[in-house]
Amino acid sequence: MPILLSYAGVAIVSIRRINEYLNAPELDEDAISHLPATQEQQQAQPPSSGKQPRKPPSPATVIKITEGTFTWLPEEQDAQQVTLHQITVEIKQGQLVAIVGSVGAGKSSLLSALLGDMIKLAGGVELRGSVAYVPQEAWIRNATIRENILLDKAFDEVKYRQVLESCALTLDLAMFAAGDMTEVGEKGINLSGGQKQRISLARAVYSGADTYLFDDPLRY
Repeated sequence: MPILLSYAGVAIVSIRRINEYLNAPELDEDAISHLPATQEQQQAQPPSSGKQPRKPPSPATVIKITEGTFTWLPEEQDAQQVTLHQITVEIKQGQLVAIVGSVGAGKSSLLSALLGDMIKLAGGVELRGSVAYVPQEAWIRNATIRENILLDKAFDEVKYRQVLESCALTLDLAMFAAGDMTEVGEKGINLSGGQKQRISLARAVYSGADTYLFDDPLRY
């Protein structure tokens, strides 16, 4: 009887969570405007005779939020609880931008708004090209370290080694007998917090995205 009551309580909690998830509102696919990536190298036009050479083209805008207002709750639940109010951001190609603020200031919410995970109440969001996201808590599969980095992408030996070196994973892999073929336990149980975060970083770098979003990258 005690075991039965314990499992019954777990089942009730699980059913409530699944019911809340399945009945949650769908995300708005039109909340973000995805634009095609720009060409990395543009052919320079030769200058005309007797004229000054033309200046290189200015970098394109890859992230743009225009007076964006976002919330985590649907309008029918709580229209007054706004998380981000009239945010305006414009980031050019090649820029390194850091958002600094206190705990609960909305840094992670801003990244979620760029990913389309928040409900947009007003404004516009534009992203150009592909995006790679590194969350605060690294997501690790129950697979080998190499499979966690590749994430079903084609294996490129030269690129893979460069990613390992750039993400400081070389010393970590030397600690394992099987190297990058080491099987990772459920939720990365046999990895430290820093190792999981570096694997998550390597996964993003290997993807070769046009824009990278890092949530609290200096945590570990």
